[in-house]
Amino acid sequence: MSVGSCTVAGSAGMCQTKPTDCSGASSQVCGCNNVTYPSECAANQANVPIRALGECTSTETCSATHACSNPDEFCKFPTGTCGAPGATGVCSPFTTACSTDVDYVCGCDGFTYVNPCFASRFGASVASSGLCNNTCEGPPDFLECPAGQFCNFTPDLSCIIVETYGRCDPLPDINSCGGGFFPVCGCDGVTYSNLCSAYAAGAPVRSTGVCP
Repeated sequence: MSVGSCTVAGSAGMCQTKPTDCSGASSQVCGCNNVTYPSECAANQANVPIRALGECTSTETCSATHACSNPDEFCKFPTGTCGAPGATGVCSPFTTACSTDVDYVCGCDGFTYVNPCFASRFGASVASSGLCNNTCEGPPDFLECPAGQFCNFTPDLSCIIVETYGRCDPLPDINSCGGGFFPVCGCDGVTYSNLCSAYAAGAPVRSTGVCP
C-alpha cells in the first residue's frame, strides 16, 4: 500500500517479500497502527503499512497540568521547554521500536538517551542535545557520581548493557523506605523489598518482581 492509503476506505495493497535486514535505515515513519517505527523497513518487517512519514502524532494538545486522555500517549513538549509554565505539547504515542543510531539527547527526566526515539519510548521530551550534566556510566568507563548519590538507569535492562549512560540520583535513607513489599530486581542481582530499598543500597533496578 502507498503511504497514507490505510486511511482511505477500499485501498488495496500488493504482496511483497518481508525484509530481513533494516540496518542503516533510520528515517522514522508512522504505521497504520499509530505506532512510530525507526524506518519504513522496520514497519514492513512488522507487516504494518505506512500512515505518514515521520513519527506519529495526534491532534490533542497537553501541558504540565493537562495530561493526555489516551494512556498510550505522553505529552511531548518542544525541545528545551520540558513542560515549563505556559508550554504546550502534543500527545504522542510511546515509541515501541528504535534504531540504535547514536545521537545522544538529554531527556526532560534527566536521563541521557541514545537518540530522540529512545526518549519517546520512555515518554520523555527532549531537554537538549548531547549528554545530561548529571550523567554517569556503567562499564567499562564508570563515570561515577558524587558522594551520597548512585548511578540510576531507566528500567529497560540497560543496567546490563555495556556503555549505557545513567543519571546521578540521591541515595535515600533506608529508614524512610517503609515496610511495603513491592519486590524489584536490582542490577546487582539482588531482590529488594521495594524500589526505595534498592536505591538506598545504590542499586539501579533491572525489572519489577523478584530476580530470576
